[in-house]
Amino acid sequence: MKIFVVRHGETEWNRVGKVQGRTDVPLNHEGIRQAKETSKLFDNHELDALITSPLSRAKETGKILASKAIVHTTYEDPLIIEKSYGVTEGWKVKERYRAYPNGHAPQEESFKIVRKRMRKAIEAYATQFQKDVLVVSHGAAIAAMIKELEPELEQEFLRIENLSITIIDSKTLKILSWNLDHEHAKNWLNGEKND
Repeated sequence: MKIFVVRHGETEWNRVGKVQGRTDVPLNHEGIRQAKETSKLFDNHELDALITSPLSRAKETGKILASKAIVHTTYEDPLIIEKSYGVTEGWKVKERYRAYPNGHAPQEESFKIVRKRMRKAIEAYATQFQKDVLVVSHGAAIAAMIKELEPELEQEFLRIENLSITIIDSKTLKILSWNLDHEHAKNWLNGEKND
């Protein structure tokens, strides 16, 4: 069983370089197009669950991705919501880094907490489900999860792209591949089917 973790599609704040965090910004036209393109990967794919963050950009992405999949259950999980950036949500990303070069803005959630809650969620999915699971989350949350599961990436700066796919083996919680775009994910999946 595989856990497919996908970052939501583009929003207007992504496009203009604003910090989103928990602010509920919807997908823009490009984000919808990205999700429709990536959804082809999951056509007729049997999924035990579609699990999304409670934020609308993740829920809408998940709905599009799974539109032609065979999905047994769908729900929202607050554990996989985006990291809170506190007072800097709505700022330009460059402004945030200038004001708080080491993070830790007022009311900002610590990366350590994000890592722990993401791990808790993934461990729960791995034990709860028997067939593949599709999870739609957010860039910083997914980067935190990757670092938590793959300590050798601890010092790397991980930029998780919109609609990129990270694939986790549920038995080992090993990351089989991460930040795959649509074409690379298609090739990965085709390679697995041919093995």
